[in-house]
Order: sequence, then structure tokens, then C-alpha cells
Amino acid sequence: MKRSQVYWLCQILGWSAHGVVNGIFAVLASAPPSRAILISVWGAGAAILCSHVFRGWIRRRKWLKLSPLQVLPRVFLASIVVGLVITALVTAGWPIVFGWAALRASGFGWVFPAIFIWSVTIFLWAVIYFGVHYFGSYKTAEMEKLRLAVVAKDAQLGVLLSQATLDAWARAHGRALTDAEQYAAVKMRLFQGFDELENLARGGATLLVDSEALETALALLGVD
Repeated sequence: MKRSQVYWLCQILGWSAHGVVNGIFAVLASAPPSRAILISVWGAGAAILCSHVFRGWIRRRKWLKLSPLQVLPRVFLASIVVGLVITALVTAGWPIVFGWAALRASGFGWVFPAIFIWSVTIFLWAVIYFGVHYFGSYKTAEMEKLRLAVVAKDAQLGVLLSQATLDAWARAHGRALTDAEQYAAVKMRLFQGFDELENLARGGATLLVDSEALETALALLGVD
């Protein structure tokens, strides 16, 4: 599955679950179930839209390249702004779902708690988003370090496969090794050398592929 597909799947499932929780609380607060569902769907849609726009802002401003300490204050302030926007969008849906009279009767005491809850939720969303990115970047960096280490050791290490060894193998098996088989055998001996010889890490070592080592390497490769 592509990363973009995983992102949208998480967006839809995550905010839908958040909407279900909000709907349950609305029903417990004596709201009609059908209207509670409508306002919850409205809120989930607003959250999906605003968090996606927030993601676009993060990418355009290249926040993903910043350190966690640099990102934290930016995400904190941005979460408050996004929380305000979501609260405004959800509030705009109230007259449609419950009517103007219900909105006026509710007063304004709920506004700041709503902003706080949405801001905290968006902040947690951002923490997860950045956490997934940092973890992926860490894994990529570790794989690249491993690849470079192997390349460096490969460059430092000489592997000697003599013609006499090739001739001996050809006489024993009735055929000569192909170039691809010779290369595979040398690489297999190289990997075995990394495990066997501590001084390979220091560089400059030369591995001799004798008849026994050649037979062992080819047996591991399934070459007869």
C-alpha cells in the first residue's frame, strides 16, 4: 500500500473514531441521536479537511526537516490556530443541525473548552504525524549507513580467486564456472570473511578463495 493511501486511511479511520466518541457524548448530553450523528460527521469532516491543510502547510514550510525542538513551538501555535478554525466550522454547522434557537440557548461557555479540546487533538495528531516521519527517516538513515559500511568494507577488501582453483573445480565437476558463478562465489566468500575475520573491519585484508572455500561458497549458492 502506498504511503498516500495509508495516510488517507488513517485520516478517515482516526477522525471517524473521534467523531463516534463526540457523537456518544452528544447523545449522553440529551441530543437527538440523528442530529448527534450529523454534527459528529460534520466535525469529523472539518477535522479531516483542516488537518490535511495543516499537513500541506507543514510540507510547504519544510518543518519535517527541522529538529523536534525547533518544530515543537511551531506545532503548538499552529495547533491552536487549527483548533480555532475547526471550532468555527463546527459552530457554523450547529444552526443547520440544531437550529439557531439551540445555538443561542447554549450560550458561549462551551467555546473555550471546545477550542482547547480541538487544539489538543490537533497537537496529538501532529505528534503522531511527525513521529511516523522521524521513525521512517531514522530507518532510512540506518539502512543507508549499513549500505555505505558494506561498500566501504568491500572497497577495502581484496578477494583472490586463482586460476588454479578454477581449473581444479572444473576438473572435479566436468565443467567450468561461468563468470556469474565466479562472481557469486567471490561475494559469498567476502560475506563469510566479514563474519570470520575481525581484522577485516580495519581494512587491507586479502581473502584467498581456495578449493575448499570455493566448494563451500558454491554449495551455499546451490551450484553443482
